[in-house]
Amino acid sequence: MFPFEVTGFRQRQHGQALATPGNLPSKERSSVCRKAFYCMLIRQPPQHRPVPPPLPPQPVVLDTNVVLDWLLFDHADGRVLDAALSTGELHWVATAAMHDEFDHVLARGALDRWQPDLSVLRAAWARHCTELPAPAPAGAAARLRCTDPDDQKFIDLAASQAGCLLLSRDRAVLKLGRKLAPLGVRVATPAAWAAGRTPVAEDPRC
Repeated sequence: MFPFEVTGFRQRQHGQALATPGNLPSKERSSVCRKAFYCMLIRQPPQHRPVPPPLPPQPVVLDTNVVLDWLLFDHADGRVLDAALSTGELHWVATAAMHDEFDHVLARGALDRWQPDLSVLRAAWARHCTELPAPAPAGAAARLRCTDPDDQKFIDLAASQAGCLLLSRDRAVLKLGRKLAPLGVRVATPAAWAAGRTPVAEDPRC
């Protein structure tokens, strides 16, 4: 109870006039004001820090073997990749030439013992991937040549995307990692990327 409430209670017991903050002695009134001020501070609603906007998805280029490890062979790294794509942490981009290579590998029969369901695999590609026109490399990107000509399309697309991630297990691609780094491209194996990644934090509003 505040001092004026205690005083008022005693006055009611003795039939005296009820004490209010206005008719209390100055010292007691000062104490009442301090307590009321502290109450106001305590009852202030908590100040919520603004939630930073979510980061945009990072573009990722996947070579054909990485796509097969993920969609057909169900590698552990592929499951991490699937989660990153599904939550919007990564945005998979490819070109028509990459799609053609994927279809060609599926159709030539070398993977028949794994009994690939072509319709399911192609539907997964369509669901997760955004196909872009093949870029025309310029400047420093035009000077990056892969020793395997079949892999040049992955290098060119990654170099055209700001802050891109290029996942591959091909040595010809991996050895260009140092030259691609100044262009903002990170080249890594799926295992190295999965081991060192920092998952996007969940929105605290959820």
